[in-house]
Amino acid sequence: VEGLILYKGGKVQRGVNFETDYVVVGSRRSPSWKYNEYGAKIDAALEIGRAAFVTEEHFLKEVL
Repeated sequence: VEGLILYKGGKVQRGVNFETDYVVVGSRRSPSWKYNEYGAKIDAALEIGRAAFVTEEHFLKEVL
C-alpha cells in the first residue's frame, strides 16, 4: 500500500499529525475496539479531528 501511495503522489507518514488527511486501517476490526482501545495512531487522529478513516480494502478499490 505504501508504494502505491507514493506512486500516486501521496505522502506516507509513520505517525499522525495536523497534515494527515487519511488514516488507512485494516479491514478487520480489532476485538479491543469494543473497549475503546484503538491504538496510539487512531487515538491521535481522533484527537486532532481532521483525518478521514478508510479501510485498506476501500482504499485499494478507489486507487486502483
